[in-house]
Amino acid sequence: MLAEWLSDATGSWKLVHECLEKSLSKLLEKRFAANLMDSKYETIEDFDEWLSELVKHSPWRKLIYKLAAQSPRSKFLKKAVQVSSAAGFQHEITDVRIAIQQVEIYSHLLLKSIDTCFRKYNDGPLTEEYEKAFSEVCHVVFYSEQTYLFTQALLHEIIVNDKNEAAIICTHLSQALQVEAHKRDYQDTFDINMALSTGSEIFGEVKQIVLTMLSKKSLNPADIIRLYDLYSSSEPPPTEFIQYPFFIDMLIDSLYCYEGNKIQSIHRSKYIFLLSYASCGGSRSADGESVNEEFEQTKSAMESVLDSIRSERDPTRHFHLLLNAITFPSIASGILYYIHGFLLSDQILSDLQLFHIVLLDEIASNHPALHIRLFEVLCALYDRQSELLQPAEVIIEKQRIILDRFIHLLSVGFSLPVLEKINNLFYEGQIDVSLARYFAIDVLDIIDPPYSTAFVERFLPILLNREIFDKPTILKMPTVQEFIQRVTNDREEGAVQTS
Repeated sequence: MLAEWLSDATGSWKLVHECLEKSLSKLLEKRFAANLMDSKYETIEDFDEWLSELVKHSPWRKLIYKLAAQSPRSKFLKKAVQVSSAAGFQHEITDVRIAIQQVEIYSHLLLKSIDTCFRKYNDGPLTEEYEKAFSEVCHVVFYSEQTYLFTQALLHEIIVNDKNEAAIICTHLSQALQVEAHKRDYQDTFDINMALSTGSEIFGEVKQIVLTMLSKKSLNPADIIRLYDLYSSSEPPPTEFIQYPFFIDMLIDSLYCYEGNKIQSIHRSKYIFLLSYASCGGSRSADGESVNEEFEQTKSAMESVLDSIRSERDPTRHFHLLLNAITFPSIASGILYYIHGFLLSDQILSDLQLFHIVLLDEIASNHPALHIRLFEVLCALYDRQSELLQPAEVIIEKQRIILDRFIHLLSVGFSLPVLEKINNLFYEGQIDVSLARYFAIDVLDIIDPPYSTAFVERFLPILLNREIFDKPTILKMPTVQEFIQRVTNDREEGAVQTS
């Protein structure tokens, strides 16, 4: 009756209906008693029919989700969420606290976040869109250690059963989640991932040794010696045990730390053996009959490189040795780690020398797997220059040298993160206008069409920024005009190709 009066007064039944729904929803949200409802709902006549009808209406579904987040243990609300999901509204459930109550709903939410991450993967890690998508995956995955285990098991199944691009992306995602889990001190992350490896249960000693060192975040000489004995035996354990990312990082830190030796010289060969073994997949060939030549070459080159960088602070005398050895991935990782420590050391103020430049560019050209770490090193080096108390022209010149390394990294395929970095530096006031212009002109000199949409979206704003390129400057630079004109025409024709 009241609704009819209000309808007559306002002239709109829909408006009155929405107003009543909103008021009732707020009242129920404030007064809802989960315990009381749980004890009564099963006795309600035609309850299932009533609930099925209720979830057809969006306002009541939203109320159910709100209440379920507040009272996750409520049997009634679990039932209501299940009915809503079964009715085809799974996509509305975005709160992990609600989804976790039922495996079907959680699986849908997890796969949705992973699918978004997959679609952003082509832009590359460290791009804003990918990092945002990965952050959402982490939000869903790290609700508990159980959800992390569930996710790793799911990714493992995809990796094992798919041999296409999906398997590659899942491998990257699995390893990235391992890193996050380690940061969150999930104590059994190594155990979880090893449990997914076939046959790992019969190598309990190896697993326990590595797990102990990972838990302590420190390598123990006695444990390293035991691992060396096991892996140099005639029947070594699976390589996967010592390929865990954090274990590899600890080996690299022990061997290549700029501050000095972290291990006794009598044990160094064992650390080198394990790092070479892990990076080459073993000391024997695939048939198990002959010696793995890559392993022997890596081990020998690593010995020589470490002798060089430990014998004196000026490694330029052995530059050709470093240049040849850097072709091996594990040695490239180590040299990058050493250069990073050398150039960012608080003990001395080190400038980027020519031999550093050549080594960094060689790493960029030959080791795509190290692009992320190299990019992070360059970012740290650039930021370091801004903090120095030196004349502006000196700082700008040093930043230009680092900018050249960014440009080279862009030229070998790591383009989008570099472009985003330069854009952010400009908007944060961390790069001189002349350097931003220098960057853009150099990039134009090394690129050719067709250009991906993602590339254009990140590069074009630099060229169109009138602080960087005013009209007189553009008129003097035909390459800038040509790029802008081409992109404008492609957009008008709808012909800009996607990545």
